Amino acid sequence: MEPSIFRLLQGANEPNEKLLKSINTDGRIHMVPSITKGVYYLRFAICASRTTHDDVTSAWNVIAELATKQLEEAK
Repeated sequence: MEPSIFRLLQGANEPNEKLLKSINTDGRIHMVPSITKGVYYLRFAICASRTTHDDVTSAWNVIAELATKQLEEAK
């Protein structure tokens, strides 16, 4: 399976770096960054062969929760 890369916001790298730090500090999932031509992305890679659809959904819910929190705090 190919890893998915994404950004919280286009433009500055800082919000994306902040989201990754928040995700890894939270501790429910672990993600790593990718930088291409100076643009910072978050990598969502599934590495375990026994990963289920529920595992992926759960991980995505963590990402969405923390991203929403960050966006609300930025208002």
